[in-house]
Amino acid sequence: MKNILMRLTRIFVAVCVCLVLVVSHGIPAMAAANSTNNQGEDALKDIQKKSEDVLRTPPRSLDQSKADAPAGLNLVQGEANRDDMKRPQTSSGTSVEQQIDEGLKKTFGR
Repeated sequence: MKNILMRLTRIFVAVCVCLVLVVSHGIPAMAAANSTNNQGEDALKDIQKKSEDVLRTPPRSLDQSKADAPAGLNLVQGEANRDDMKRPQTSSGTSVEQQIDEGLKKTFGR
């Protein structure tokens, strides 16, 4: 009797583990299907369209490239996500160089 009960318990645990694995595998797919946030995708489609347009045109001269360079971050991306980029002007805090300098001063007392 004890042997049968032990087997049934093992089978039940194995079935539960399999069920959890199957359900956990399917949940991300269901979450992605219900997502309505596609703003990032729209921006990438615009960037891809500009890239494809550049590929279809003949190679540009150096003067043409220089004329377009100040217009944005690069020729393809333009001004997209400029505010999200981390730059020294928009960053706050100490640089790695300053942190190393402070650490050396504390260590060697200079």
